[in-house]
Amino acid sequence: MKVFAFDPTTGKRGAQLDDIPLVIGTGNPRGAQCKLPKQAGVQWAVATQVEGRDGKRLSFDQPVCFCIGQLRPFGSTEQGEWHWFAYLPA
Repeated sequence: MKVFAFDPTTGKRGAQLDDIPLVIGTGNPRGAQCKLPKQAGVQWAVATQVEGRDGKRLSFDQPVCFCIGQLRPFGSTEQGEWHWFAYLPA
């Protein structure tokens, strides 16, 4: 999964920084917020905790963004929405 720089003040994606295994868990227990892009067919959320496929927490020293894929409701044959996350470090 590709990881990109992210500017939380403008909501813009930057250069690719890394390529990591799939993220399986995200959370935002701090209730952090930032400016997020608005696009049809794309859903954005903020994460302050990210967990990798191996169950270990991932962290980055700067704000980043990543897409976990195009998800659709269970049992649906309709095209789903792309799900992006903006990770904001503490």
